[in-house]
Amino acid sequence: MRFLQLSISHPANYSAYRYFTLPRPLIETLGLVGLAVFRDAIISAGLQQRLSDTPGVTIFAFNNTDSISVEEHTITGTFAYTPELFNRKSFTSDAGTALEITAADGDLFVNGVRIIKGNIIIKNGVVHQLEGVIIHLVSSNAVLTIL
Repeated sequence: MRFLQLSISHPANYSAYRYFTLPRPLIETLGLVGLAVFRDAIISAGLQQRLSDTPGVTIFAFNNTDSISVEEHTITGTFAYTPELFNRKSFTSDAGTALEITAADGDLFVNGVRIIKGNIIIKNGVVHQLEGVIIHLVSSNAVLTIL
C-alpha cells in the first residue's frame, strides 16, 4: 500500500494518495475497537489519567465481564509492539506480576492467553487484544497440595 510518493528531482513537492491517521487517545481507541468493557475497567480503577498520559504504555486488553486488576494487564515505560514481544520473552506488569510471552503456530500468547489482535496503536503506546484474562503463573518451585 502506497501512502506517499516523493519526487526525487523536487524534494519539496510530493503527492499524497492517502492520509495517515494520527493515533487517538487510549480511552477513545478502546471504545472504537470494541474494548469498551476494558475501557470502563480503566476508568473505574481511576487509571485513565495515568495510562493516557504516561509515555510508552503497553496494554493487554480483553472484552468480557470478568473481574480484573487493570494493572496486571498493563506495562508502563515500554512500547512492546509484536516484534518486541517475539524478541523479549518476559515482562513485569504494573502490578508486579510476571508476563511470559510464548509463540506457537504463528500466534503470540501472554501467560497462555492468545493475542487475537496486536499492535493497536494509541497516542502514547500500544494495545494488544487478548482472548481473555491473563492467567497468573505459578512458580516452578511451588507445590500444589490437594486435600
